[in-house]
Amino acid sequence: MSNDRHRVLRERLKTLAEIKDSIEFVDDRLYETLQKEYVRDYIEGVVQVPELLAAVDSVLAIESPKLEVFFSYSSADNELCQQLLRHLSALKRQGTIYQWRNCQIIAGQNRIEEIERHLDSAHVILLLVSADFIESEHCFSIELRKAMERHEIGKARVIPIVLREVDYCGMPFEKLDPLPQNRLPVTSWKNQDEAFTDIAKGIRLAVEEMLSTLHG
Repeated sequence: MSNDRHRVLRERLKTLAEIKDSIEFVDDRLYETLQKEYVRDYIEGVVQVPELLAAVDSVLAIESPKLEVFFSYSSADNELCQQLLRHLSALKRQGTIYQWRNCQIIAGQNRIEEIERHLDSAHVILLLVSADFIESEHCFSIELRKAMERHEIGKARVIPIVLREVDYCGMPFEKLDPLPQNRLPVTSWKNQDEAFTDIAKGIRLAVEEMLSTLHG
C-alpha cells in the first residue's frame, strides 16, 4: 500500500477524532463503528483502502459542521474563553460551527503548523482582545497577522471580542466592528451572561450570513 494512501487515511481519521473531541453532537455509535470495525477490518485486510476511505468520508459528511471558528486568545483569558464557548453551545449543537482552539493540539503534532493549518481553514476567526492578547508575541505576530491577511482577501471573517478594558488604538483590527455590540468589554458588564449572550447573537448573525452566501 502506498505511503500516500496511508497518509490520507491517517489524516482523515485524525480529522474524525478532532471532531469527536471538539463537538458534542457527534453520534458516538458512528465513531465507534468506524474506529473499531472498519479500522480492525482494514488491519486484517478484509476491507480495502478505498472502501475504508469511503466510510470515513460518509461519516464526516454527516457529522462535519458547516463553518470552522478559530479562537485566538491569551492563556490568561482562558476562563473567559471557556464562558464564551458555553454561550456558543447552541450553534455547536445545531451543527452550524466547529470550534477550534490551540489546546486541541495533541502530543507529537507541530504546534505552529497546526495553528497555521487551522487559521488557513477557518471561516470565522475570533480575536479575544485584552491587554494580555496584545502583549502576547504569539497572538500578535502569528495568529493576528495571519487572521488579518485572510480577512483582507475575503477568505475569513475576523471578529474582535473585547474581553477586558484595553487601549487597542492603532491595532490591525481597530477598524473592525467588535462585539459586544455596545463595545463595552465583557468584564465591565454587571451581568457577564448578558455580555456573552450579546456576543453569541452577533456571531450567529455573522455565521448565518456567511452560510447564506456559501449556499447561495
